[in-house]
Amino acid sequence: MRSAPAGAVGRGPGRRQAAAWHHRGVNADARVCPFCGEPPGVGVFCEACGRNLSAVEQLPTRGEWEAGAPVAPDESLAERCAEAVAAFLAAMHAAGDPGTADVFYRVDINGEISQIWILTAEESKAAADAAKK
Repeated sequence: MRSAPAGAVGRGPGRRQAAAWHHRGVNADARVCPFCGEPPGVGVFCEACGRNLSAVEQLPTRGEWEAGAPVAPDESLAERCAEAVAAFLAAMHAAGDPGTADVFYRVDINGEISQIWILTAEESKAAADAAKK
């Protein structure tokens, strides 16, 4: 890995923070993502880095971010993925689990799946009613 040149400015290993440095095209008073320092866009997720900003009370200004203003604690990628999946599954369950289907299959004598059926809700109900008889 190459090291940064002596006196390099910015964020990252081997770099120092310069108070006078400003991101090209981002005003120091503009609100930015607390994780990447870029304008976050219009949604709940930052358009630049994809982080969820819904828990952030107020976005820092670019100047605050450059000065190292306190940032929300960084979570690991695994934790963020687990939270995103849990939120997605909760939203799908609240919506009545759209897109779910019953799957039936037949196994041959060698233990391998030989046939698969994907049933609609009506077909699944009819199969359950037929099994009760």
